[in-house]
Amino acid sequence: MKARNWFMEIWRKLDLKYDRNRFVQLLLLFLLLIGTISYANHQVNLRREQSVLAAYFDQITNLFTSAEQNAVTAKNAQNLARARAIATLHQLSGQSKGRLLQFLAEANLIARNQALIDLEGMDFSRVELIAVNLPNIDLDRANLTEANLQDSVLARASLEEANLQRADLSETNLSRANLSRAALIRANLSAAVLKATNLSEANLRGANLRGANLQQANLTDASLEAARMESAFLENAQADRADLNNTILIRAILNQISLRDANLRYSNLKGAELERAILTNIDMRASILEEASLTDADLSNANLTRTVLINANMDNINLNGTNLNYANLRGADVSKNSLRQAILCHTVMPNGEEENRDCP
Repeated sequence: MKARNWFMEIWRKLDLKYDRNRFVQLLLLFLLLIGTISYANHQVNLRREQSVLAAYFDQITNLFTSAEQNAVTAKNAQNLARARAIATLHQLSGQSKGRLLQFLAEANLIARNQALIDLEGMDFSRVELIAVNLPNIDLDRANLTEANLQDSVLARASLEEANLQRADLSETNLSRANLSRAALIRANLSAAVLKATNLSEANLRGANLRGANLQQANLTDASLEAARMESAFLENAQADRADLNNTILIRAILNQISLRDANLRYSNLKGAELERAILTNIDMRASILEEASLTDADLSNANLTRTVLINANMDNINLNGTNLNYANLRGADVSKNSLRQAILCHTVMPNGEEENRDCP
């Protein structure tokens, strides 16, 4: 009603202004007609989806109620429930898909490690489920592309190999969840809670992880190429062999992280904290570590060719076999003893002078 009154008021004003312009009046009449038809169709679809959902809820309730009393039926109930879920999802849009998913979770039909309905491959794309509490659910290998699950609680959920490309998981609680081998390309995980979450071998290329809490997370062999991770918290995380090529980690907290054999080429870690970090054999060529804190870090056998370490804190750092060719250490706090262990060629030293000690 408010929308109609608003439109009529606009019509009245435009009609006064363009009372002699038939084309404008006809155009506005056409737009009003299209808007009315669109709204009517939306209401029809909404009622249809509500009817489809109600029928599905009744079917599943009756199916598992009868299955409890019949051992033979119980064996087939799960397969039948899955088939009906697949057929129902094809008739639903985002919000209705969310209601179906919430029903399955609250009915304890998709509990982790004891799910009665397998959601593998099911089409929950563009599902909308905002600010809901769904811990311990099983969404392994489900299709959740472009899903909107922001501000929800999915703690300890299993999303192994799930497709979450371009999904909105901002401020979502995924602590201790299993996202191993999940596809999270260009997903929004800003300010998400991923504490002790398993993200091993997950694909997070281009993902937004700004301000995310990844404390003690497992990122082993994960792909984070071109991810945005400003101010992310990765203390005590495990990220051996992870690909962080061209990743933005400005002011990120990576204290005591393990990044053995990882790739951080062209990454920006300006102002980041890497105290006591394990960075052995890491590839950090052409990365920015300006004003970063590397106190007590282990960079033995790392490749820091052309890396910018201006004003970095490198107190008590291990540079045994570290390649610092063409690196810039102007103003860095690093001892001469540590630098004796490194490889220096065309290296700008803390005092601004160039060191060519190890040039061929």
